[in-house]
Amino acid sequence: MVDTPTDGTTTPSGNTSKEHARIDDAVARWQGETLPKALRKLGMNIEDVDSTPVTPNAIEDLDYVRDIGLPGEYPFTSWLYPTRALKEEGDTRIHRAGRYSGFGTSEDCRDYYIRMRDDGMRSGGANIASDLPSQLGWDSDDPRSRGEVGRVGVAIDSLRDFEIVYEAFAGENGIDKVGTNWTINAPAIVYVAFYCALATKQGVPWSKLRCTPQNDILKEYCGRGQYIFPAAPSMRLVRDVITFMDEHMPLSNPISICAEHIRYAGATTPEGFAFSFANAKAYVQLGIDAGLDVDRFVKRFTFRGFGHTGLDFMYGLAAPRAARRIWARIMREDFGAKDDRTCMLRGGEHAWGNAYLLMSAQRPANNIVRASIEALIQTFASGEISGGHPFDEPLGLGHSIEAQQISRDVARIIQHEAGASHYLDPFAGSYVLESLTDQIEAETLEELKRVEDLGGAVVAVESGYYMSRIAQSAWQSQARMESGEDVWVGVNAFNGPGEITVDIQRTSEYDQVLLESAEVRQVAALKELRRERDDEAVQRTLSVLRTTAENEAVNLIPALMDCALAYATIGEICDTLRDVFGEGVYTQ
Repeated sequence: MVDTPTDGTTTPSGNTSKEHARIDDAVARWQGETLPKALRKLGMNIEDVDSTPVTPNAIEDLDYVRDIGLPGEYPFTSWLYPTRALKEEGDTRIHRAGRYSGFGTSEDCRDYYIRMRDDGMRSGGANIASDLPSQLGWDSDDPRSRGEVGRVGVAIDSLRDFEIVYEAFAGENGIDKVGTNWTINAPAIVYVAFYCALATKQGVPWSKLRCTPQNDILKEYCGRGQYIFPAAPSMRLVRDVITFMDEHMPLSNPISICAEHIRYAGATTPEGFAFSFANAKAYVQLGIDAGLDVDRFVKRFTFRGFGHTGLDFMYGLAAPRAARRIWARIMREDFGAKDDRTCMLRGGEHAWGNAYLLMSAQRPANNIVRASIEALIQTFASGEISGGHPFDEPLGLGHSIEAQQISRDVARIIQHEAGASHYLDPFAGSYVLESLTDQIEAETLEELKRVEDLGGAVVAVESGYYMSRIAQSAWQSQARMESGEDVWVGVNAFNGPGEITVDIQRTSEYDQVLLESAEVRQVAALKELRRERDDEAVQRTLSVLRTTAENEAVNLIPALMDCALAYATIGEICDTLRDVFGEGVYTQ
């Protein structure tokens, strides 16, 4: 905000100095007379309530065109696009990947995709959840993988597993027709190589592929912990994906920068934004240092989870608005982007995750309400409509068929019965919303400056700064929850003997028998692969990979594709890179 003018001029919002003073006088009278009188009748004290109303004075420096803008126009505060591109069922993403899912062996996952599509339960390409061994670059028969193979996602050991999974996507759903996503980070470059090798075998040009690896390795060091190598060589892998896709894969996205995992680890919303934007700036710099045009390659960056972790409604609306504006200004002012599209916080689910950490195993039917609030926030704060997280999110791997049906119906009711999709950014101009948007922006930029003063995102990882800040915020949040200061209905409050649990039938989307036997079957398939492949070719390609990795200037993807086509495994590939790069070990 700027100082209030004293010469009778107006602020960008049209508020004169006289009007400002008149509002201040009214607030003072209300605080001194109206409010205390009402509180006395209720037997309450002024300390029991928020005694500072939000007035036009809170946003007197607001300039609509400069600070909000029309939907689809810089700085994209309202939304990225001029309208919602809704079809009959609310599907706005005909070429994009479908719902995040995956389990068991590659055969299990393939059959699941086919069955769900035949039952009308999914559309789009594969949005693959990988098991923990795959995320850490371990083969399924590695002793460290025991008990985790195929559990939280599908097991991917080699190109053969990609070949099997993508048998579910042919014809009008072929890999040259629909998108695919992989929530994979440390070995993301290996998945890209597997996919390009798959395309080569199918005769599909790389230029027609639509894929998005998450590839956001910096947030793994402070968010999920699924990293393999030290930060510096990991950034080289990110760079190689960015430059390779810029040259060969114009429809693919080299990275999906994710704020939600940092927030789920315990960061506040401004911290999550600041750390994610610091990471994003580091990734942009990788491309610039490699000689790429910022107004070309950054347009393929995607972002997700730039919302609030909680159900505070107005704060939840303000958070993604602030995030979109911050990123637009970073790209324009820090990197000199000329094309407005380069300044977009591109991607979906900006307000995704508001209810995630509040989804409870206790009285899980309450999660339907939480998800509905999350869905309303997403609808009002973005151009997308969803039904929020399925209510049985905390009850185990995979969402039940019933929970998915409820989630779809929540989205339909919001759109068709409530009419919530009629307007984009309908609360724009609200004194509360705009002041919260300004507050989140200011707090984010303050924290971002701390990171940059340290030397940037990589230094923040290596020094432990990220982890320390997140740990402190997580401890404070947990303390508020345990003390009851933050109320969690049915968990730390309203959970007495008179309360009841409402049960809802649940039918798992995943075959539990297959899930239990997945490790044995995947390990057996891996042994068979090793018997059938040409070991000489495997060793030759791994040797070339090692030599290539030692030369930081050379892109690794061609060598990785050769390894993939020889059916080297993800463990063998990552072990070769471990020998060159070492392993990352970061503590608070």
